[in-house]
Amino acid sequence: MNQFSSSLKKGFTLIEILIVISLLGVLAVALLATIDPLEQIRKGQDSKTQNLITELNGAMDRYYATRQEYTWQAASPSIIQLTSANQTTYVDPLITAGELKTNFTTVAGTNLTTIYLSGTPSSKVLCFRPTSKAMLFDKNSHYAVDHSGAAGPGTCKGDTTPGATDCDWCVSS
Repeated sequence: MNQFSSSLKKGFTLIEILIVISLLGVLAVALLATIDPLEQIRKGQDSKTQNLITELNGAMDRYYATRQEYTWQAASPSIIQLTSANQTTYVDPLITAGELKTNFTTVAGTNLTTIYLSGTPSSKVLCFRPTSKAMLFDKNSHYAVDHSGAAGPGTCKGDTTPGATDCDWCVSS
């Protein structure tokens, strides 16, 4: 009997186990609050869209270098969204010319519809509206207020004097 009672004293009590579990729970909640999984998803989406814009910008530059005109030729786009209808005019010729891979629109999916294009016969601006806080407040990003690339830094959240305006990240040439 004495041997049986001594073996019971070697384990943890229920109270000790509950305390450890609750401490682990508090640590898990603190970690989730620090990581912010939704922000991580938004940062991933913004990075993907930023990569799409960079790829499109390079393809349009190569197309222009070869032909001395963009895919829209003389009909300059005035801030259009790259919907599937607009892709026929602005993206598909880049695929046909070999400047983009044939599966570009498939891989890009609905992210293309978050990209805005404006241009002239000899220049272009590609923009998108970031959703992650990291990109909205990034002072090194190139912002514009209205998808056109016209308004530069000075009025956006990411500038040294933060405003209330969510602005676009743009590339131009």
